[in-house]
Amino acid sequence: TIAGSAGDPEVIESAVTRCVDELGALDILVNNAATNPAMGSTVDLEPRAVRKILEVNLEGPLWLAQAAWRAWMQEHGGAILKRKRSSLFRGSCSGSYWSSSV
Repeated sequence: TIAGSAGDPEVIESAVTRCVDELGALDILVNNAATNPAMGSTVDLEPRAVRKILEVNLEGPLWLAQAAWRAWMQEHGGAILKRKRSSLFRGSCSGSYWSSSV
């Protein structure tokens, strides 16, 4: 277990390094982390909640894929899967900003 935010580049680098060090490889990466710290109307979202949603749901998967690529996959190959949420296609009045970010 690694404690930290899925949107924190330092935590991500540490997790990838630890994975390769302890397991010897990083062949498959599943980007499945997401957060929604604020339910309700998009017009009522606080800037802090928007920032957290973007850090974890958009930036985190990118930083994680880049870290995995640099640490293992560039030389050895591998697969990166990004899971999409069904709410992306259904939409929601109370979580529309989150839905657009995953």
